[in-house]
Amino acid sequence: MLPTLYTEDKIIISNFLYTPDYGDIIAISKKGAKEESMIKRVIALPGDSVMIDFSSHIITVNGKVLFEDYEVTEPISEQYDLTYPVTVPDDAVFVLGDNRNNSIDSRSESVGFIKLDEINGKALIRLLPLGKINIY
Repeated sequence: MLPTLYTEDKIIISNFLYTPDYGDIIAISKKGAKEESMIKRVIALPGDSVMIDFSSHIITVNGKVLFEDYEVTEPISEQYDLTYPVTVPDDAVFVLGDNRNNSIDSRSESVGFIKLDEINGKALIRLLPLGKINIY
C-alpha cells in the first residue's frame, strides 16, 4: 500500500457495524492467496462494473472515471489475469493496492474479488510511527 502505508506501520482496524465503501482501506484474510493477510483499497462494490484501460492508465467504475484523492505510486499498467470490463459479484468487492504495479490484488486470479466475509475490517487510524499518525 505504499505510499499510504508501510510494512512497519501499526494501524487500528475495526469491523464494528462496517459496510465497505469506495476508497476504504481494508484488512483482508484470503485463504489460498499468496499473502493470506492483506491491506488493500476498495475500488468497486457489489454489482459495480470495473474497466481498466492499461494503455491510457484510466480506471472507470460504472462508466465514471475513478477519482482518487489519495496518492498512488504510478499509473496502473500491470494487467495480470483478468479481462475487462468485469462485474463485481453481489457478495464481493474489487480491491487494488496503492502501489499499483507492484500489488497483487483483484486484478490477479490468485486474489480475485474479495468476498465480504473475507474482510476483517476498515483501517481507522495509523498509530505508528508517531510522526505519521493518520485517520482514515
